[in-house]
Amino acid sequence: MDAYYITPTGKKLRTRNEIAAFIDANPKYKDVNLSDFNFTSPKVMEDTIPEDAVRKVSSSGNGSKRKALKDAA
Repeated sequence: MDAYYITPTGKKLRTRNEIAAFIDANPKYKDVNLSDFNFTSPKVMEDTIPEDAVRKVSSSGNGSKRKALKDAA
């Protein structure tokens, strides 16, 4: 899972370097601190996913992991 920030102009920023460049190019955001940005994706805990949620399976996957999780419950 990728994390990114979207600027007020609609550009997606994927790294702190891109954020720093954006701030340098847009002085009105000079008070924004780089330490306020975090690109770490949160871990999704299985027990927080509703039963009726649809899981996307990659084209190489067959969904057996989801079935095994349901059967184990």
